[in-house]
Amino acid sequence: MRKSGMVFVALLAVIVVGFGAAAGDTLRIWHFDVDQADSTLIVTPGGHAVLIDCGEGSWNGVGKSDAVAAEIAQILPRPALDMVILTHLAVDHVGMPGHGGVWRLLEVHEIAVGSILTRDFVALPGNTAERTYEEWRAYLSSTASDFLWSIPSLGQVFDFGDGVSLTVCSIDGNGAFDAGADGGAPEENDLCLGVLVSYGEYQEWIGGDLSGAIEIEAARHIGDVEVLRVNHHGSKNSSGEVFLGNLDPEVSIISVGEGNRYEHPHTSTLDGLLATSDVYITAACDGNPVCRDAAVAGAGGSFLIHWTGGNIVVETDGAAYWVNGTEYTALTPDRIDSDGDGYFVEVDPDDEDPSVTP
Repeated sequence: MRKSGMVFVALLAVIVVGFGAAAGDTLRIWHFDVDQADSTLIVTPGGHAVLIDCGEGSWNGVGKSDAVAAEIAQILPRPALDMVILTHLAVDHVGMPGHGGVWRLLEVHEIAVGSILTRDFVALPGNTAERTYEEWRAYLSSTASDFLWSIPSLGQVFDFGDGVSLTVCSIDGNGAFDAGADGGAPEENDLCLGVLVSYGEYQEWIGGDLSGAIEIEAARHIGDVEVLRVNHHGSKNSSGEVFLGNLDPEVSIISVGEGNRYEHPHTSTLDGLLATSDVYITAACDGNPVCRDAAVAGAGGSFLIHWTGGNIVVETDGAAYWVNGTEYTALTPDRIDSDGDGYFVEVDPDDEDPSVTP
């Protein structure tokens, strides 16, 4: 489909073509190993394919998108996606137009796309000093892009008609920013488009580089999950106490580069994750200080760290789910939110008063 100019209204519904795998009863999610970048492929039981991000390790990098294109060719009967979601406009999540990332998948590998969802890069420009933002804005706004793109709204649900839905739980800071009010642009990470993947009893959160106060605000829209795709590669400013307490994941998945200069995943973040979940990490632990500290942090507890050194694949029939072959059970726990503000009593300081939030 061609894009229909600058689209600023939310889609009312998604009509998907069903480009992906043969129909069945299993939802499959590939968390690709792309080092210090991010990329996730969702294939629904009805064969609908959704790609969330495809980043590169540098502004002119092409290797990660080439690897993801090869994975897609192996997974899907033909190279086509119903939807691509750009969580935010950072190189490690979307690459640079004219070089790699999502642009390369579309323009060089010629992967067909039904629609692109992105944050509002016009009303909320983010950090305009970042060349990635400027290049993506120019690409999406110009006739160089032949792809239909749209900006969804908070709470919007995309139902694929086969039991799988995506719910937008974070976008453009969830109204926390008034564009132009103080003359300063919010950080790109704060504007992430994040979605909750639902299938039967199974719930998974995928939120890009969301962190800090906006992460806490988003938590009330997300609720309890089975799997957390850990925000911001496990940085020390992400997956805070309130966020983790509200989501209470059984499994956490981190996309990270081995020996990266950011020291992701941060030890304090791993401590929090290991208090509630098994942790799967796309890097392989080779004895560097981050790995050593993490191993010590997880020692003696009931939860495990899995340094996979490769893709992390989740499969679920909506009841049980498997992470790289290890079986877990998807359950909807009976948790209390007495005041209806979206925060469970475990993290709400006064659950009888909706005006009092974490």
